[in-house]
Amino acid sequence: MFMLSKPLIAVFDNYAHAEHAINQLHQCGISRKSIQCTRKTDHWKLLHMFSRRYESFEELEADLESIGTPLTEIHFYERAYEAGMTLLVVRAGIYVEQAKVILISHGGYDYASHPHLSFAPAPGARMRIEDSSQPGTAFTSEGISAVHADSQVIDADVAHALRILSEKNQNDLHP
Repeated sequence: MFMLSKPLIAVFDNYAHAEHAINQLHQCGISRKSIQCTRKTDHWKLLHMFSRRYESFEELEADLESIGTPLTEIHFYERAYEAGMTLLVVRAGIYVEQAKVILISHGGYDYASHPHLSFAPAPGARMRIEDSSQPGTAFTSEGISAVHADSQVIDADVAHALRILSEKNQNDLHP
């Protein structure tokens, strides 16, 4: 008996990364109508590349419930959506293994890989009553910052970028 595989769900912190993943999924053989995308934005723009886009989390939630997604996972994806993340739902069919690799390689993650990740609300978003996170910072369920920025690495990156910019400006002035 042939069974359809459960759709893959991926959260992307960066919409551009999600778009690159979508293009690569399509190149791999997954039809555009098998890829749904949703994100919370102030100015919703429908792109022609999708046959269907979720206009709200409630529409996505209904689909997630209908395929048997546990409530804890649905709440994880709702928090991601409310925090302004991009969500992709991919019905990959026979390309499920390739789709997993593509989603991960473009920065996508799911509940299984980050079950304790909390999301800070998007700028200007209202916090839910049960949300105790601080705006602009993601924390694990243990209260540990999910992001660690090493100031020495940042300083080195900035210095490198300034060197490149300086060299480019020198080349522009003296071709």
